[in-house]
Amino acid sequence: MANRATTIVKCGEVPDYDRQTQISEIIDENINGSEDIEVLTDARFRQNFDLMRYSGEMCDVEIVVEESKFKAHKLILSGCSPYFRCMFGQSKFKESEMESVSIDPEGKSGIKAKAVGYLIDYMYTGCLDLSESNVVDLIWAADLIQLTEVKQQGLNKLEEIINFSTYLDICAVGTVFCRPGLIQAVDRFIRTNFDEFVTTAAFYELTLSDFSNYLKHRNLKTETEETVLSAVVRWCRHNKLWNDFSGLSEHIQFDLISVKFICTLLREDTDIKANDSIRDLLLQKMQIMNFPLATSKPRFSPHKLIAMPYRSKIFFVISFEGTGSIDFVVKDFPEIFTEQINSMNNYSICSCGNYVYLTGGTNYASEDRIESFLSGQGFLYNVIEDTWNIGPSLPSSATYGFGIVAFDQKLYFVPNDEGTRGQLCKTEIFDLDNPDAGWRVTAQMNYHRSQVQLAVDRDLIYAIGGMENGGYTSTVEVYDPVQQVWSEVDSMSQARCNPGVTVANGKIFVIGGLGDNLLAPPGALKTAEFYDPNSDTWTLLPDMYFARHSPAVAFKNNKLYVFGGGSPAPLLRPGPERTIEVFDFDKHEWFVYQQKIPGRANAIYVSAFFDDLEIE
Repeated sequence: MANRATTIVKCGEVPDYDRQTQISEIIDENINGSEDIEVLTDARFRQNFDLMRYSGEMCDVEIVVEESKFKAHKLILSGCSPYFRCMFGQSKFKESEMESVSIDPEGKSGIKAKAVGYLIDYMYTGCLDLSESNVVDLIWAADLIQLTEVKQQGLNKLEEIINFSTYLDICAVGTVFCRPGLIQAVDRFIRTNFDEFVTTAAFYELTLSDFSNYLKHRNLKTETEETVLSAVVRWCRHNKLWNDFSGLSEHIQFDLISVKFICTLLREDTDIKANDSIRDLLLQKMQIMNFPLATSKPRFSPHKLIAMPYRSKIFFVISFEGTGSIDFVVKDFPEIFTEQINSMNNYSICSCGNYVYLTGGTNYASEDRIESFLSGQGFLYNVIEDTWNIGPSLPSSATYGFGIVAFDQKLYFVPNDEGTRGQLCKTEIFDLDNPDAGWRVTAQMNYHRSQVQLAVDRDLIYAIGGMENGGYTSTVEVYDPVQQVWSEVDSMSQARCNPGVTVANGKIFVIGGLGDNLLAPPGALKTAEFYDPNSDTWTLLPDMYFARHSPAVAFKNNKLYVFGGGSPAPLLRPGPERTIEVFDFDKHEWFVYQQKIPGRANAIYVSAFFDDLEIE
């Protein structure tokens, strides 16, 4: 029993045929298949003792839990569990002389018979399957009989299995075993699934303090803010605590609730109609709304497109809500580089977890653009917290015409290599989990290019188009981070530079850009296409209504959204570059979205799309 109670490995369920026959077959197979028989092995001991246990041979104790009884050997249990060793090894405990021992006989500790059975199996076999259905019960039982390794591995697994069937038990475990991370994970789960949580019985059992804490969280995820107001009404009604309505209402964002919904509540809810103070409070909230809404909105959307126009002091956070609603929020760039951003272009951004990484660009220090300088400083924008911090600087002095992308907590930098003679430039990697290591050089690409667009799909990095030998290129290369090598894949249908790029459903979408037009001078393109890695082929989509380069692009609800960009007719006001074009894959056609982009026309964008932001 050398490895007693220290290693947990996943073990399949025992087959339905006789356990004794199964173990005998294993032993016979090991003996007959081996020329040199090692009789005194840990595995042999385990097999023999388990066989003896199931046949009842030499068993000297019966463990009783609830209505179940488990035959065992005191020596084996004592060798694996300090709890049993103390119980059976000291004469002062009456259980040391007993042939039948009850565990948690009054049920005060909530110990389950099935969990104890699994742990006894584990002590004999060294195998245990921790699953969603048993892990909580195993933790309680392992804590009682002092199987510390089982308890710790169970606690580590809990955060992976939080759902509406387990979250209450997991919260109780986190409280008892002082695991604040577990409690925080349960809170995050509730905030993320608040629409469903408010329909459960546990919702009505919340204390006023806990309820208030959920309501005040600015990233509370609901279909709309109507859920929050309805939840406050129902909680106050169920708990008969209408006096707390006023305080709770301070955490409701009434500006996100439609006037129609509040009016319906005032007209149809009998409790509100009968309570003058609550009715007056709701009327007052309606009167001070800045911009009354016809349709309610959520306070948090996990689907956001960050679009940053060049030479601008502002940028857009575009939220996708429901099946077709788009909401624009205008943000100011921070003071840490406000003086530069107004005249800065050619910088790049990429998404990285909940962050946007912004770096590079060319800045003009004066209006006449005579004096200029390059910026290699990096910045990190937290999309959820709406905060900025200094990020990693670029590894190269070439701070424009480069490609940047993030994957697996690493930044990948492809330098401006177009027109370079001699050896090709190499890709560089920055590990965000090990920033002190700096940038690390890896494989070189196969072609001299600049202004490549980088995209990540299925753990591979694609370098798309750009400039090569003074002209536009359709070249596409793919980088394997495991093999650390670039290889060429199928080229685009059309050479292009500065297109909009997004990835969805295992395909890479490339929209517009600058290129050679068939019947017109080189410039902005109407064409769009997508790449399928499975077939290594590009497929053209129908042309857009407007030619545009450097648009912001996102894929949501089986639709491809194209925002703004530069156009061949910048003097038109409003020009096509303020439009939002949408390709509907169900109808296989483009249409122009009724809403226009706020701000100036002819904006050249860099963008980053977040399809599943996590609430922190």
